[in-house]
Amino acid sequence: MKLYNEDRKRAFLAYINDEIAANASNSSYTLRRYQHVFKQLAKFEENAGKDIAEFNANDIQPVYFSYLSDSTKQLLDVRIAIISRYLEWCRDNGYL
Repeated sequence: MKLYNEDRKRAFLAYINDEIAANASNSSYTLRRYQHVFKQLAKFEENAGKDIAEFNANDIQPVYFSYLSDSTKQLLDVRIAIISRYLEWCRDNGYL
């Protein structure tokens, strides 16, 4: 799987995997969902030349109109929650 800023994304996924395992959740399903979102975001990150965590309002517009807007309400909520978790993790770990 090709991810933009792969080392950072893998560190985040390891964090999520540990958190899921500690809560006895279905880690393989949840982790695959996170990986899928990052894989889909990679093309937008490549085009912008920066990580999704560093996007400004102009950078995020194509993500919204091309990736998020085609989602059902439930899927949109999941995708936004994953991106939000990643942004929080980046902030808490000094990437922002």
